[in-house]
Formats: sequence, structure tokens, C-alpha cells
Amino acid sequence: MHQKTPAFRSMYMDKKPVLAIIPITPDPRILERLFAALNKRKQAERLWRVRLFAMSAFVSVAALIPVAISLMKAFAASNFDAYMSLVFSDRSVIISSWKEITASLAESLPALTLAAALVLIAAFLWSLRSMVRFSATRIVVFSRAV
Repeated sequence: MHQKTPAFRSMYMDKKPVLAIIPITPDPRILERLFAALNKRKQAERLWRVRLFAMSAFVSVAALIPVAISLMKAFAASNFDAYMSLVFSDRSVIISSWKEITASLAESLPALTLAAALVLIAAFLWSLRSMVRFSATRIVVFSRAV
């Protein structure tokens, strides 16, 4: 059986070990192939991330539609617009009883539905930002400077 010659070979001359270095010549295109493989892997990873962020943006928009409908129904049922119109209509009432009007506005605000809508909007904007960031930049991991 023939095996490849090692890079360092121990030779015994006069019963004393001597190391002889055997030159190894690598493939001259190995560096270019390595850089090409690394770039290909980074491009595949970038494409995977863009697809993931696009899917999360789609899911957040799809979830935002029923939440927005629920938010509009909650605003209509809570009489929030009546309290807000009172704020802009009569200043003397606002000056005399601003604490009660502020408390009424806070109580009539559909906070949970509004918070859910804001979270979904933030998730959509974050996904969109990440998707654009990963799709717009050209990633070059290594290149050979000649």
C-alpha cells in the first residue's frame, strides 16, 4: 500500500534522528476555489435571511389586518372620539376639569388592541428594514488582492 509522503520525515543517519523537510506544492487554484466557496456560502446565507425576513414581513402584515379591524371597532365602541372632540371644542370645560377629561380619555382608549397593532407595525418595519439591509448589500467575504 502506498501512502502520501509526509511533510516531515524522520531519517536516521548514524543512529541520530534528523528531520528533513520535503517541499509540498499545493494546487495553485486552491485559494481561488476556497474564496469562491466562502463567497457562495455567504450569498446562500444572505438569500436565506432575505427570504426569512420577507416571510416575517408578510406574516406581520397578514396579522395586522384583523388587528386593525378590531382596533377600528374598539375605537368606535369606546366613544374616544366624543371625548377628543370635547377637548377641541370648549376650552373652558377643559381648564376647569382637565383631570376628569384626561382620565376619561385614558379609560376609553382601547390600549390592548392599540398595543397589539403597534407591535405588529414595529415587527413589519423591522422585517422590512432587515430584508432591505441584507438584499441591498453585496457581500464579498474574501477576494485575492493581486
